[in-house]
Amino acid sequence: MDNNNRKNQDYIDLRDGFAQSYPPQHVPPAHVPPPKAKFPFAPKNSNTFVLILILANIFLQFMLGIAIGIMMILDPGFSPADFFPAWGQILYIQILVLGVPSAIYLIIKRKHIKEILPFRRLGWRNVLMIIGLSLLMQPVLMLINSVSQLVFPNVISDVMLDMLAEGGILLSLAVFAMIPPITEEIAFRGIGFAGFRHVKIGTAAIING
Repeated sequence: MDNNNRKNQDYIDLRDGFAQSYPPQHVPPAHVPPPKAKFPFAPKNSNTFVLILILANIFLQFMLGIAIGIMMILDPGFSPADFFPAWGQILYIQILVLGVPSAIYLIIKRKHIKEILPFRRLGWRNVLMIIGLSLLMQPVLMLINSVSQLVFPNVISDVMLDMLAEGGILLSLAVFAMIPPITEEIAFRGIGFAGFRHVKIGTAAIING
């Protein structure tokens, strides 16, 4: 019994001495790696979404062609332009081909639009830079447009003039200046670009373009 008590006491003394020599506050903390940055989408998600856009465009164009073909068979004097005016074609592409798939994809992935397209207030310097770049780009765009018209007709310009004459300034602003920026920003600069935000900006810009 004495030997057991002595051993127990020696163990207690050794434990207490070790605790005094190495108190808990002197123990270095374990290395904890920094949390990895979370991105709303992986590259495969953005690629899948772009593939969905392509397939949706092919399917809708195919169905539209069938509908127009049936109408032309039933009525030989039928004109596709009367059934589907130019401004309707633009809205069709922006809303059905871009807007609807984007909304469905965000709902399926349970992502808020702010996660893939963060909104920030523009400072006055950025506003001045945007205005300046817009003005400086006009001569370059006019030159490119003039050269391209040697090979291709300027269909967009004709559509804009016809729409302005038929629908007025409000319809033209809605079709050309309001709806396309919203749908295209969400689809391409939002979901399409979200999966490549962790790569180099040059690589991401080329892939997104």
